[in-house]
Amino acid sequence: YPSVNGYRSGNELSNVNEKLISAFNYYDEANYKKAETYFKAVLEKDPSNSMTQFYLATCFMENDKLLEAEIYLKDLIFKQDHLFWEQSQWYLALIYADLGKSENAKSILKSIIQEKMTYASEAKKILKSLN
Repeated sequence: YPSVNGYRSGNELSNVNEKLISAFNYYDEANYKKAETYFKAVLEKDPSNSMTQFYLATCFMENDKLLEAEIYLKDLIFKQDHLFWEQSQWYLALIYADLGKSENAKSILKSIIQEKMTYASEAKKILKSLN
């Protein structure tokens, strides 16, 4: 998922913002292991940060830690009030498909299609392949 790194370097940055900048820099370089470490550090200080949770989940996916990613994505879907709600559903459906949990994947994909979410056309293709 593309980075939304809107943070800038500066003299007055807090430790959390410095870690977030580092996390996104590593993420943008596709160094997901290092990015994962920094996103985790940010979440330790700010556990309700939905953006950080989402990007940590994508790092977990890239690092083939699907069960860890599942935990964060399920939490993000439950919260609903953030920018990454639709993407969280999409990625959770992909994880379920990869883990062989096809009924869970189908349920989410059907919801994506019914709600006409961003990934509806892709969801139709994957749903068709799961049936």
